[in-house]
Amino acid sequence: MGNLYSPFAYKEQEIYGKTSAPEDVTNFQMVVQGSKALLSWTPVSDLDVLNGGNYWIRYSSDTGASWSASSTVDKYIAGNTSSFLAPLLDGVYLIKAVDSSGNESTTAATFNASTGVDILNLNAVETIIQNPQFGNNTSNTGVNNPSTSNIFYDSTAQAIQLDTTTVESGTHDEFYNSGTNTDVVDTYNSTQNSILDDNSGANYTAYIAENIFDGASGNFDARSGNFDDTVHTSNKLTDENASFDSSWNGNIVRNITDGTTAAVTAVDSATVLSLDSDIFDGTSEDYRLEVQENILRDLTVNFTTASTTLIGRTVRLDSGGTATISSVDSATQCTLSTDLMLDGHGEDYEIEWGPYQIFDSTGPFTSAVVGKTIRNTTEGTSATVSALVSAYELTLDTAIFDNEDGDSYTIEVDSNILRDTAGVFDSDSANRIIRNLDTGVQTTVSSVDSSTEITLVDDIFPSDGANYKIEGDVQSSATYYFTDDYIDLGQVYTSRLLTKFSTNSFDVINLFDATGANFDSRTGLFDGTDISSTNAEVQVRTTNHDPSGSPVWNSWVKFYIGDYTARAFQFRTILTSSNTTQNIRCTELSVEIDMPDTIKRGYSVLTDSGTNNGTKVITYTSPFKTTPTVNITITSASDNSIYHTISNSTNTGFTVTFYDNSTSQSSQETFNWISVGY
Repeated sequence: MGNLYSPFAYKEQEIYGKTSAPEDVTNFQMVVQGSKALLSWTPVSDLDVLNGGNYWIRYSSDTGASWSASSTVDKYIAGNTSSFLAPLLDGVYLIKAVDSSGNESTTAATFNASTGVDILNLNAVETIIQNPQFGNNTSNTGVNNPSTSNIFYDSTAQAIQLDTTTVESGTHDEFYNSGTNTDVVDTYNSTQNSILDDNSGANYTAYIAENIFDGASGNFDARSGNFDDTVHTSNKLTDENASFDSSWNGNIVRNITDGTTAAVTAVDSATVLSLDSDIFDGTSEDYRLEVQENILRDLTVNFTTASTTLIGRTVRLDSGGTATISSVDSATQCTLSTDLMLDGHGEDYEIEWGPYQIFDSTGPFTSAVVGKTIRNTTEGTSATVSALVSAYELTLDTAIFDNEDGDSYTIEVDSNILRDTAGVFDSDSANRIIRNLDTGVQTTVSSVDSSTEITLVDDIFPSDGANYKIEGDVQSSATYYFTDDYIDLGQVYTSRLLTKFSTNSFDVINLFDATGANFDSRTGLFDGTDISSTNAEVQVRTTNHDPSGSPVWNSWVKFYIGDYTARAFQFRTILTSSNTTQNIRCTELSVEIDMPDTIKRGYSVLTDSGTNNGTKVITYTSPFKTTPTVNITITSASDNSIYHTISNSTNTGFTVTFYDNSTSQSSQETFNWISVGY
């Protein structure tokens, strides 16, 4: 018999313990105890706060305080406690619960100590501001200390942050191409030959040969007319010594004697041409055959071997005037769109690439330049590259090189493109922060287009060939030392130290697939919003010695708002990150050194006698920081006319002198004194 099984059962449960925030703190109260504030609250019920968690108390002098803009009083108050003795301050206290996983309460509980509480008056002695303009806006002050090589200053955000490794660095290429436009097509800059036959009709007469007296046959008396008369036929050129052929048809005959011209309409025979107008009068006139005025003829070139077609190109005469090549008729002849060769033989000309073309034999151009801006740097004009004709020729949308032989040009890279011909960009560069090292402005790499070109989110590279850096993984830790080497109070005093310290964390790579290595090796939430791998703290150390000499400094300790007894102070900030893709930015950093009002007094003090009769020098056991206010009450005088003066009042003491009614110094007097200051 086979085994029998009951239907299986299951239970489904979702656990949020490691990601959910603990409860908000309630019943946050304060009781004044001398110069201290006893803060109390109702403990939260979260087990991971009671066991391994803590409470975090912050303070702000601003009554509208926010958690992020407040300063830490203490961050590690045990999670199983419900009270804490803090310095008594005029402002707002804030508290959050933090569980053992580092999750904070959603909303901070607050208590405003400025309302209905008698707070001891504090006097600001020193304020050391490191933000927003670190080192008075000098980027290298306080940052390039030998101990701060892993911190850099972001001049755009005016903030210090952890430095990063370099994925790629180099110099941005300003141009795709630069060079000189060769405006003339190849070598076609020559002199046109308009005469087909230089010797045609030279020293020959243009008349009908059979009308010559001795040229007629038959009986002499059979010929009518005057003996010496010659008969000219209209619109004809007759030359008995010529050898006309078909090349004369359609070309121009010029009467050299009077400069008139006519076109050959037909070759009647080897000695007779028909013309479209009558330019000969029957006398002896010289003539020659010329090319038509819309024909370019040059026996020194070969138009059929051009590296590109000449049809559509511009022909320009040095003397002025242009036409377009309509056809290439032979190696030595082109037909033009209009009559250009009007002055006969020997016109100097050039064939241009055209007003919308650029040719550079050094090239080579690629398809990457299509759509880019090309600038005539000689003239200051610009156009857009509309087409790639060849590796050496481009078509433009605007005529910026017409008849401008030898003009320099640049084809510029777009301002949102980084191009580096020496670059080796790959997928690691995508979505990284890129910085213009010359201006400090930064943006993000949006795509890697090739090993030498990337597209950016913002335009941070004007055409200036700036240096750049693409930032990679974040450094794990670094130390920022305040720009003031030390703060010297001049004497050992008890001072209250306050700080304003604001930081924010950010993920340098936010995209799902932008992180290398195995996906499971990345910690935090799937969407990348859990940025909890960074930390920052301010530290302080003190000395009772003169800091300008050879002082002995105490060890660095975590800064807490409270009272410190010392002569001099030094401050620094520690930034850390345990995730190579999470950085921390310090956006506000300052320390204020305050001293509470101090009262010093003396009772039944007797003035000196003898030479200093009625005078007393008072020296304070410990000096004030500043000169205090002094009040005197006489207790021995029976005469109300006795009065006193106070002189030489400083932070170390004062002198009091009593006078009688005759303005002479009084005899010995007894008095009380009180000095109020800090």
